[in-house]
This record gives sequence, C-alpha cells and structure tokens, in this order.
Amino acid sequence: MTTAPRTDLPLRDLMTGALYALILLQLVQLAAGLAQVPPHPASAVLPIIAATAALGLFALPLVRAGRRAGAYVGIVFCAAAMIGMGPHKLFLQDGGVIAPVALTGFALELAFIAAAVMSLRR
Repeated sequence: MTTAPRTDLPLRDLMTGALYALILLQLVQLAAGLAQVPPHPASAVLPIIAATAALGLFALPLVRAGRRAGAYVGIVFCAAAMIGMGPHKLFLQDGGVIAPVALTGFALELAFIAAAVMSLRR
C-alpha cells in the first residue's frame, strides 16, 4: 500500500517560516520596550506584545505537526500581531523609523493567513 505524497508541506513550511519571523519581531519589540530603546512601544502595551508572542509560540508546534488548530491559532496570532505591525504604524510620529518592521511584519502576516486559509481548504 502506497500513500499519496503530502501536498501541504510547502504551505506548512511557509506558515512555519512566517511564524518564526513574526515571533522574532514580537520579541524584538518586547525587548525594545523593556530596554526603553527609542522608538519603543509604551510600557502599557508590553503585556499585549508578550501575550501575542506567546500565542505565536503556541501555534508553532501545531503548525509544524500539520494540525488544523495550528492554522486557526496562527490566524488569531497574526490578527493580534497586526496591532503592533501593520501599515497603520506608518502614520505614527516615528513611522519612518519603524517602517521596516511594520511592513515586513504585515507582509509576513498576510503570507501566513493566505497559506493557512489554503491549507484549511484542503
């Protein structure tokens, strides 16, 4: 008995890579806030950033294992991460300084969500 080749591996690889990168960006934001390195997030939002990073870490092994729950948790993580990394950040006072993080994060969030939706439709 032969098994069909897995066709979801490229999507899972894309989702895993996006999660790693987004979690790293979340942790960099958290570290900048804790160290008060300008421009840094306000200390009031640091718990939100930490919780978002934890949500991403929760999604990571689920995605790597090919679990549907990983795609759902990852989408929620990306939605939460959009608060700190999205095109709306370009309109802030320090928008030009944080533009690379905001735009890279937003592109990764969109890539993850697109791959997750495609994997859930299979």
